[in-house]
Amino acid sequence: LSTDHYDLIVLDERALGEGIYVLIIELERSYPLIPVFALTANKSLVYQKHLVDAGAEDVLLADAPKEALE
Repeated sequence: LSTDHYDLIVLDERALGEGIYVLIIELERSYPLIPVFALTANKSLVYQKHLVDAGAEDVLLADAPKEALE
């Protein structure tokens, strides 16, 4: 990340598990100008709010229809 330019970062909660919170916090602290999005299948609004509170720009639902991403 420190040598290349990225427009955004998408983190997959399925691959990272609970470590997603720590990674979001660290990325927000180290690279505040790069938006971080969290991809999850968890539809709980409380869970999604925790991801945003950790610093995610937004949460993308893994099973969301393609139109929702436009």
